[in-house]
Amino acid sequence: MVWPALDLLDVGHQATIYVPPRGGKIPTYLPCQVKKCVACVSRVCGPCPPVESDNDRKMNERSGQAESEQKREYPAVQSRRAQRSHTNTGQVAGGERYSVRRADTDHYFFIQSSAKPPPHSNSIAMNLSGAFSILALASSASAFVAPPSSPAAAQPSSSGTALSMSGVTRNPNFAKLAGGYLFPEIGRRRNAYLAENPEMSDRIISLGIGDTTQPIPEHILGGLVSSASKLGTKEGYSGYGAEQGMGDLRAKIAEKLYGGSIKDSEVFVSDGAKCDIMRVQQVFGPGVVTAVQDPSYPVYVDTSVMMGQTGDIDPATSQYDNIVYMPCTAENEFFPDIENLPRADIVYFCSPNNPIGAAATKEQLEKLVKVCKERGSILIFDAAYAPFIRSEGVPKSIFEIEGAREVAIECNSFSKYAGFTGVRLGWTVVPDELTFSDGSKVRDDFNRVMTTAFNGASNIVQGGGLACLDDAGRERDGIHNNFFARGFILH
Repeated sequence: MVWPALDLLDVGHQATIYVPPRGGKIPTYLPCQVKKCVACVSRVCGPCPPVESDNDRKMNERSGQAESEQKREYPAVQSRRAQRSHTNTGQVAGGERYSVRRADTDHYFFIQSSAKPPPHSNSIAMNLSGAFSILALASSASAFVAPPSSPAAAQPSSSGTALSMSGVTRNPNFAKLAGGYLFPEIGRRRNAYLAENPEMSDRIISLGIGDTTQPIPEHILGGLVSSASKLGTKEGYSGYGAEQGMGDLRAKIAEKLYGGSIKDSEVFVSDGAKCDIMRVQQVFGPGVVTAVQDPSYPVYVDTSVMMGQTGDIDPATSQYDNIVYMPCTAENEFFPDIENLPRADIVYFCSPNNPIGAAATKEQLEKLVKVCKERGSILIFDAAYAPFIRSEGVPKSIFEIEGAREVAIECNSFSKYAGFTGVRLGWTVVPDELTFSDGSKVRDDFNRVMTTAFNGASNIVQGGGLACLDDAGRERDGIHNNFFARGFILH
């Protein structure tokens, strides 16, 4: 059997590779002490014990070929380390153990020989080029296992576990994604720059993910502590709660933040607005066209790609086919000329906008609701930065606009209200009036997503949310002024 070569980036000690006998099929046996490494998708797992297991010895005793194997030749495997020491083929003594890592997945793969391996201390000294020459891996997610030579060989040995790559095709939508998620990449580059230029630590301006730097206000912290303490008492203990959130918290959100203009049954409490955006995407599926502000929060685009709503990215524009990009520039006062843009099924709009910071006026939002209603579009309004709005007449919620209940969903977060970026708590409002083209309620489908794929926000965290929304939590010396005092007021 011919095994395609794979570019191997590294050699480590995560597990061992054993050489099969000359002319034999490559057996697929995983020593029990390294089984967990197969699931590794990063380089952070600890080294597996470089010792021979009982299963190793049993397999070697059955083979009877331990010390007498001769050196064999196998197709070369290209390696950045090994290229210096071999070209096309190499020879390696049977039974010696080495470990390699697949470069394209960071998964570790292992082959065991029917030959008994020598002590680990001797095997490590073997020429690495020979070790590489025994290995030939498939370069994509095709099966790693060689075909068995007999029916008996087709079954996993009782003394070991068969190892293979899956035959599952990768989701092609993930292959469309351009690089990693934006904010971790910005953080990586920032850290790399500071490592080389430490004197710039107090001068660099990061355009990566924003975060809170002030402690959670005492009253809100008290809500978290109290909720945690209750779990230690028989009277106060609570297990699973409603997936949609605690009834008291849903009611308080509707009352305190929306003035009673929405029903508490339309509020879905969650672990954050970012997660809810993906849940909203699951409701709509792959067969829709999405519109986003340009520039915009990258989650809208990336989740659209993951859901299969887009075509490929255009290298010339760095934009995806089948997404309507709505330019927000100084020339149009950072509000898109939506009336002259193509129709989209789902329109994502963030106000105040991330990353621009511009907050839409009431007149602008009235136009946005009007166009969505005329076109039969659904508006996803991201109001996560609403606490920063201080200008009179600038809406903090899309539901301040007449007719919005028939066209809009609103996502929001306690990250800015209470400094909960690491605590994680948010909510989404889906009005009863919002329906699909067949008349079915969008709320019902979103409820199904929440109850199926989510067990509800933490009871402890929801206690903090309740404290944030009571009178003491909303006083001006609370978390709001912690933000505003640092100059994060947006107009």
